[in-house]
Amino acid sequence: MDSPAPPDRQTLIRRLLSFIAPFRKQLTLGLLCSAFSAAALPIALKALTGFIDQVKGNSAAGALYPPETLTEVTQVGFTIVGAYTGLLFFRFFQGLFLSEVAQRVGMLIRRAIFAHLQRMPLAFFHNQRTGALLATLTNDVNRLQNSAMLLRDGVVLPIQGLIYLGTMLWASLEMAAVTLVTVPLMVGVIQLITRTLRTLSTESQSRLADATSILSETLSAPRVVQAFSAEEREVERFNQANESAFQAAMRSVRRTSLLTPAVDWIGAVALGLVLYAGVYFQVPMGRFLLFVGAANLLSGSISGFGNVRGQFEELLGAADRIFTQVLDVVPSIRDREDALPLPRMLGRVVFEEVSFGYEEAKPVLQNISLTIEPGEIVAFVGPTGAGKSTLADLIPRFNDPTSGQVRIDGYDIKSITITSLRQQIGIVPQDSILFSGTIKSNIAYGKPDATDDEIRAAARAANAHEFIQAQSQGYETLVGERGTTLSGGQKQRLAIARALLTDPHILIFDEATSALDAQTESVVQEALGTWFKGRTTIIIAHRLSTIVNADKIVVLQDGKIAEIGNHAELLATGGLYSLLYNAQQRGIDA
Repeated sequence: MDSPAPPDRQTLIRRLLSFIAPFRKQLTLGLLCSAFSAAALPIALKALTGFIDQVKGNSAAGALYPPETLTEVTQVGFTIVGAYTGLLFFRFFQGLFLSEVAQRVGMLIRRAIFAHLQRMPLAFFHNQRTGALLATLTNDVNRLQNSAMLLRDGVVLPIQGLIYLGTMLWASLEMAAVTLVTVPLMVGVIQLITRTLRTLSTESQSRLADATSILSETLSAPRVVQAFSAEEREVERFNQANESAFQAAMRSVRRTSLLTPAVDWIGAVALGLVLYAGVYFQVPMGRFLLFVGAANLLSGSISGFGNVRGQFEELLGAADRIFTQVLDVVPSIRDREDALPLPRMLGRVVFEEVSFGYEEAKPVLQNISLTIEPGEIVAFVGPTGAGKSTLADLIPRFNDPTSGQVRIDGYDIKSITITSLRQQIGIVPQDSILFSGTIKSNIAYGKPDATDDEIRAAARAANAHEFIQAQSQGYETLVGERGTTLSGGQKQRLAIARALLTDPHILIFDEATSALDAQTESVVQEALGTWFKGRTTIIIAHRLSTIVNADKIVVLQDGKIAEIGNHAELLATGGLYSLLYNAQQRGIDA
């Protein structure tokens, strides 16, 4: 994969806005509602404080509540109720519109990440921690989902601040001048506290990914953990990672927790100055109270904007991880611009001087040249780590050679579309993974429109029909996540049926019968014999007794071809194959 450079701040913001842009209508309506709701409180305050000045004037004239007071208080009451009615209306629709934008943005980002992950080659998942990917799909996406709400606050809080500031200026220019002296101090404190939040957020997320990785590993392998009585060790390992995640999170929390109290303290200092200025300049009581109320609201807006700044830095950290670690990672295996669909293949596979290594300095395969004719049954054998599965993985382009070419029916497989290539290849991996759902849906995974007769025919060929029929609901039986309700042999037979159902022209069996007992394996092998006819079949085997009838046996050692021939020829040469086969036979006899 091509590792992307971290995007700069402006690029991150622009790309975040690109996820929000499709919902600009709802966002605009939500922001307008937020802006209109900001005017409600000053209107109510102005009406109330004006009434207080009126009452005070009446009191000075010797009549606290003259007859016209009832009319005036009624008008004030209606004004306040009307202002709060508008506040209720606008805040309701603000929440409705902006929450929809937030949910849709989250849905859009999750969809983009999941779709991109499906295009990534196997090497990407080998190099990535599952916990880190899960943390990105959950925590980071949730942070980005809140971008609509942060955008609301980022736009509305300054508007509110201007409205409150205008109210203060109308109430008293002198008091406003004294108050504004403290505003730069508030801005400076906010800048100082939020400066490192993006870095702290990244560290916190990394530590959380460590804990999630341990959780994912242990939950996926409870049998291994319990078999080695490692429960307490795993608990301790998780606790250490969890504590590290907690400490990283607290470093961020300590800074954000300081923000609001610091701004409020500065606001308290400003309030003291305002009280002094109000008395010194003999500001009328109604205007004085209006100013104090508006100043309190302005302080809340500034404090809220500081929180937005902190959350925004954390959001940028989440966006950085999502783009850098997932969305901007360019798949190393992808269709060329001029790639063409592969016609119905015959199944002739040619390796031309092929070399491959996961790391450039550590080659796994070296200068492999091999021709497999259509319809041949070819076995890859050799010691563990010889490169058998790696060589087979080059055919469906799970990996690409670092040098040399792989050709099918004369086509360089890099010149044809990946989908058209893989649709004509059936693969049964050693680890037979099933998906949550029914037995029927698992068999039909590669061909969702398959008929019941086709599904049953594939199951019979894999010797799976009888045990399926014995299940509580037959083919409609739920298998559980990763097929946990079935035995290893049953899962392998379903995986074989799944591969056969797609009617592939090339079959790749990677230890596909390793979980079967000898009798079941014999029955499956016999049934598969009819499916192998006319199809190019590649079998990766450790049990050499299963491939004695192969047309060609390719013996690999240290990433190179050591021998090629059929069973009888290789035994006669007395080479590596002969040594491996005889050693296995002695073990069976013993």
